[in-house]
Amino acid sequence: MFRALGFTTENWEDLQAAFRTIARAGDASPSKTTPFGQLYLVRGMLEGLDGAGAIMTVWIVRLDEGFPRFVTAYPEMGR
Repeated sequence: MFRALGFTTENWEDLQAAFRTIARAGDASPSKTTPFGQLYLVRGMLEGLDGAGAIMTVWIVRLDEGFPRFVTAYPEMGR
């Protein structure tokens, strides 16, 4: 999906910026708690150079930290 939207290893900073935009604009829904911290899900539209697609991003706030860290992202089917 990422490559289809125009993201490559050469422009990874653009993908990182797009994930941060989704995180700032979206509503974080608490997911499960792990031994490492609380997971949050944030849905959004990933805007690339060659189009857009619905995506789910996953973030964690570690037990010993007060800020979120990016964990993973995947296409959200049917949206």
